[in-house]
Amino acid sequence: MPWESLEHTSDLALLIRAQSEEELLAEAAGAVLAQIVEPKSVDGKTRKTVKVCAESPEERFLDWLREIVFLAATRGFLASAVLHMELSSGDGIYGLEAELSGEMIDTSRHLLLHEVKTVTYQDFFYGKTKSSWQARVVLDV
Repeated sequence: MPWESLEHTSDLALLIRAQSEEELLAEAAGAVLAQIVEPKSVDGKTRKTVKVCAESPEERFLDWLREIVFLAATRGFLASAVLHMELSSGDGIYGLEAELSGEMIDTSRHLLLHEVKTVTYQDFFYGKTKSSWQARVVLDV
């Protein structure tokens, strides 16, 4: 499994692993979705493009996940899959552009599990190890 829930006192902590940075970002989005709603209940009917720019790869990762949370919490959009992702960097700016598939929240079909407020800096880790990319994040619920 590319991600797992970790023990945490009051919030939700996740550890995500992948073979590439792009895969890590995609898996992390899926892990966040799984805290909000049962992922199998979300269809990929709608497409949405997301762009993120940050001053470091770590900030790009956090901002990416915050965008996934923002889309669900304020726009009602549940991102079920990352169809395409492109990472960029230059002049101290780290960009991400992704095409997501998903659908709007339908309370008759979607059982909402947690109200995720944001992604925090608490116990945060992001980077490449000897054998894989890993991230640890805590979600404020």
